[in-house]
Amino acid sequence: MKKILATKKESLLHGERHLLQCCMCGENDRNKLIIEDISLGMGMSGDNYSFCKSCWQSKSLGNNLMELLGIDKEFGLKILDDCLELREIEIK
Repeated sequence: MKKILATKKESLLHGERHLLQCCMCGENDRNKLIIEDISLGMGMSGDNYSFCKSCWQSKSLGNNLMELLGIDKEFGLKILDDCLELREIEIK
């Protein structure tokens, strides 16, 4: 079996030319990548990320994504109360 390196071509729509590799561990064999250039972000901006099968299926994926996106693990990412209609209900 051969290792396949994939470099995404540059385009106005998809950005600069870059090697596809796992954003968690750096794996760059395309045979091992399961997610290629998925856009993740908060609000109006985001970046593209690729993931190998091992990292995508890991139990620590949620924490790793929060760290990658710069989200405080203690507080998470919540919408401001001012932007929501909140109501309390009785739990029986």
